[in-house]
Amino acid sequence: MSFATVKARVRPLFASARPRVLIVDEEPDTLMSFSRALRRSGYVVSEAESTHAAFEIVTSIWIDAMLCDLHRPGLDGLDLLKTFAALQPGLPLIVTFEPDHEASLRVLQVPTIEYLPKPVTLGALMAAVARAVDRRYQSASPPPDPER
Repeated sequence: MSFATVKARVRPLFASARPRVLIVDEEPDTLMSFSRALRRSGYVVSEAESTHAAFEIVTSIWIDAMLCDLHRPGLDGLDLLKTFAALQPGLPLIVTFEPDHEASLRVLQVPTIEYLPKPVTLGALMAAVARAVDRRYQSASPPPDPER
């Protein structure tokens, strides 16, 4: 069976499920605000306040998009996102950041990640997540078979 055939059979399964978004942020207010907005729009949201908690989620469930702040305690946002993208190939990544010279130079180094400068409006967040989930559904990386 060709990959195109498999993808065509799997895509309807994606369409019937609610997309899952992981938000990684140590700021409780940001986490709550983003989570609430995404849930109201029909997304299933997983939240992580730490790198360890995010790792537990990414290694246990399928994620359709991941949102993370660039400046994080310990492992910074770009390194965290690159690590998690290796665990779930094709995982769309969205980074929030304070627009300063250093951050701007760093985010330009990884053009495949979508960037949202702070302050992030809920409209910009929703549009970025919708684009990310759409990319995930169009990608060649279906969720792993839970029977394996």
